[in-house]
Amino acid sequence: MPSIYVASLSDYNNGCLHGVWIDFYKCNDISEVWQAIHSMLAASPTAKKYGDTAEEWAIHDYEEWPFKLREYENISTLWEVYALLQGEIDAGEWDAFAEFLENQGTDISEIDTDTVVDFREAYQGNYDSKEDFAEELANAAGLLECMPDNLKAYFDYEAYARDLFISDYWMSDSGNVFLYI
Repeated sequence: MPSIYVASLSDYNNGCLHGVWIDFYKCNDISEVWQAIHSMLAASPTAKKYGDTAEEWAIHDYEEWPFKLREYENISTLWEVYALLQGEIDAGEWDAFAEFLENQGTDISEIDTDTVVDFREAYQGNYDSKEDFAEELANAAGLLECMPDNLKAYFDYEAYARDLFISDYWMSDSGNVFLYI
């Protein structure tokens, strides 16, 4: 589940690695995220050593987000997007959602309910090949129902897939298939 590693910059700048992993799924609301950040800063070894207060922080790492995070990502925006995606995007779809966002050129600040609706409309599933997708699409649409069984084996799924992926669909390197929207 989505997590961020937030580091104290005063410690980092003094050669000390001090930070905390914050698991969003363990937080009930944004105030718990902020509390974790403030607690981490309050425990700053460098600030204690010099009698200062640590105030600046940055995201130095993250795990399981469906998009790239920047060092100074807005925590409020991050929480809003996390809350929006909970229940909307299944854990198994996060990689596909990330590929969709990258293909669309969508920034984290642009993610909203319309983005989720567009993803739902575009995402067709994960397939081993374009031909596998073409075969499933042809069967689901009943394209070969009227054809005698002895002739169905001659249908060219490779050519059908080529035609589908010229303008209607695209496939990511990981096998996720999307309808162009």
